[in-house]
Amino acid sequence: MADTLFTIGYSGFSVRTFISTLQKNNITLLADVRSLPYSRRHPDYNQDVLSAVLKEYQIRYQSYAAEFGARQEDRRYYPNGYLDFEQFSKSDPFLSGVRTLAAYTRQGGRAVTQRELEEELLNKYFPNRGQLNLFEKELSLQEYIDAAYKKQNALIGFRI
Repeated sequence: MADTLFTIGYSGFSVRTFISTLQKNNITLLADVRSLPYSRRHPDYNQDVLSAVLKEYQIRYQSYAAEFGARQEDRRYYPNGYLDFEQFSKSDPFLSGVRTLAAYTRQGGRAVTQRELEEELLNKYFPNRGQLNLFEKELSLQEYIDAAYKKQNALIGFRI
C-alpha cells in the first residue's frame, strides 16, 4: 500500500486526534490542498501552526494550493462562474502536483486511491445506480463517474 494517497478533513478533530489518525495510518506527508491554509474557527490548523506541530511528529507538511486549491488565479478555469475542476485537472499546475505526489509515494511515502474516491462520489450522488430504472437511460460506469465529478464540482467549486 506504499502507493496509496489518503484524503482526510480536519473539521471536528482536535489537532492531536488528527495527528494520531495520521500516525495510525503511517502518513508521512500532509499535502494541504486548501487555497487559503488558515482557519478562524480552528486556528490549530493554520499553516504555520500545523506545520510546526506536524514537524514534532516527523510528518512533513507541504502546501499544494497552487496545484490543487479550489481558488485558482487563472480566470480561464472559471467558465461557469466557478472553478471547473475537470478543466483544471488537465492544467500544468495540477498535473505537476500529481507527478510530485506520485514520485513521493514511489519513494515509500504514503500519500485514498482514485477508485476509492470515485466510489465515494458514486455512493453520494448515485446510491441507487445499477437498479432497474424504466424512466432513465442506464449510464456506463464512466458516465456515472463523470456525472458525479461534475455534481461535486458544481457543489464545491470556488465561485467568482
